[in-house]
Amino acid sequence: ALVNRLEGGQVPQVDKEEAPEIFKALHLAIQKQAVRSCHDLSEGGLAVAAAEMAFAGGYGMKLDPTRLPEALELSTPSLLFSESNTRFLLEVALDKMDVLYECFGDLPLVDIGEVIGTRQFTIKGNSGNTAISASLDELKAAWKTPLAWD
Repeated sequence: ALVNRLEGGQVPQVDKEEAPEIFKALHLAIQKQAVRSCHDLSEGGLAVAAAEMAFAGGYGMKLDPTRLPEALELSTPSLLFSESNTRFLLEVALDKMDVLYECFGDLPLVDIGEVIGTRQFTIKGNSGNTAISASLDELKAAWKTPLAWD
């Protein structure tokens, strides 16, 4: 945005009462070994965080962010790329889900997908159609390629 002199929309708002509770819950879940991996959604949003996690682990994902409560209010690009604080993408083993829900209690927590045994990366968009479908190799090549500023 700065390079191209773009003006953005709304700056994400942090709920100052809920934020510390989210951090405490996440810390507790990590201490209880319920969390395999975690990525914040601050730089590039959900799609970028998920791709970076997939690159690190070498496994694909199937994600359906339309399960998120705010999904109906957002366009697909906003849903996939909105940056915000106190939102995290967690990888949790199925047998640790109960522990995770126990740690988070009434705090917002939504299961939006799964890690899969192939190197395919798929995310649904708001229409229910596939918004992103690519191999990890294709995504990583695009991720490493500099932007064309022309």
